[in-house]
Amino acid sequence: MHPNKVISFFQIYTLNINNPTDCMKKFVSNQNLGMILFIGIVLGNLMKKSILEKENEVKEIRHQDIVLNEIKNRHNL
Repeated sequence: MHPNKVISFFQIYTLNINNPTDCMKKFVSNQNLGMILFIGIVLGNLMKKSILEKENEVKEIRHQDIVLNEIKNRHNL
């Protein structure tokens, strides 16, 4: 089992929802993990957007090539 899962299960199991100090300690201890996950999500979405833009550019170039080839073929007939 991944260490983060063990820590999360432990924190959930030992959480005293009626003790604000305990809740705050567990919340703060998850700050680093939360920041890493947040950065990963943001970077993943930025990379996904970049990849989709590149794929669209390639599709547009292919479409233009097809259109140009059709025009050339019509003129050669």
